[in-house]
Amino acid sequence: ANNNRVLTQRDYRGNSNIFTMLGIQASANPQDLKNKECLVVYCTGDDVESSCLDSLMDGGADEYERGLEDAVLIVDEVDGLIFDRGTTSSKWFGDREFSDWVNEWLSQLMMHGKIQRDWDDFRSVDEWTHALQKEVEEAFHDSENKQEGVDYTRRGDRMYLLDSKTKMIREQDWSLWLEILKSQRNHPAQWIEYKYEKAILSSLQCFMSYSCLFGLTGSLGRSAEKKYLGEHYEATSFNVPYFLDTCRTDGKAIQGKKVPVHISKSDPFPAGDAQDA
Repeated sequence: ANNNRVLTQRDYRGNSNIFTMLGIQASANPQDLKNKECLVVYCTGDDVESSCLDSLMDGGADEYERGLEDAVLIVDEVDGLIFDRGTTSSKWFGDREFSDWVNEWLSQLMMHGKIQRDWDDFRSVDEWTHALQKEVEEAFHDSENKQEGVDYTRRGDRMYLLDSKTKMIREQDWSLWLEILKSQRNHPAQWIEYKYEKAILSSLQCFMSYSCLFGLTGSLGRSAEKKYLGEHYEATSFNVPYFLDTCRTDGKAIQGKKVPVHISKSDPFPAGDAQDA
């Protein structure tokens, strides 16, 4: 697993011939996470959580967990998966009736600057309708203040939310203000599907369903992080020798240069207390 879908696809293409030679069925299709015949699947953390959520919604959470009892999840940059993603993942569902109302109100906001409430309409005196109207008004005004590169980003012809802390793409998340921005960039404006949160998944439960979680990272190692991993993931951490040219530099070349470098001797690893200094 990797947080970056482009890197995931690249890594799969780079190793696919090896799996073919070994007679191992491998894939970079997230749908194959549920395929018992596929022994290796390259995917993102979002793919893993989406697969868990789908099983939860279908009433097959227990069966899904049993299917992972003999599965191992290997994670590149595991700190991004555990610390940066948050503790829960949500499943969003569209509602046709709500969507019609939202699009009607947005048209009024764009034309008149406010929602023209019809007090003869039974909906306007309903408490939850007022709440939905307020959400639409707030999202409309929020969309005017959001900044590209800070709150959202573009990838080709698509727009995605950005995590406020890590600035990573939140591919599976949904926001009304982002949908409004998408709509305004189309001529004529595209119809917006309103969604609401229907299922919430514990990320800890999802990833702990695997028989083993093996994570690689170059940035973990402080006492607080190790304590957290030990308490919540029953994790054991250990140092490994440098094995990439991006792991170190001798000051004579650009760090990360894609040239094979023979390392005859590794510097001694610092003690745990020294790592916290």
